[in-house]
Amino acid sequence: MATQPSPAFTLEEYLDQEREANSRSEFCAGVIQAKAGATEIHARLAARIVFLMQLKLQDRCRVYGAT
Repeated sequence: MATQPSPAFTLEEYLDQEREANSRSEFCAGVIQAKAGATEIHARLAARIVFLMQLKLQDRCRVYGAT
């Protein structure tokens, strides 16, 4: 039977690193990956687009922003 390799990082190591980091990352099964960041302008523009689409489409469908 094959054994699973141990994760590269523990959760505790990830949390220690994340507290000191200048950018954010995510942790999944021992792997740490950088998260894409958005500027304030990008976030405001995206929110405005979702708002305007919802106004235009009204009850025909629902509009969601990215999560």
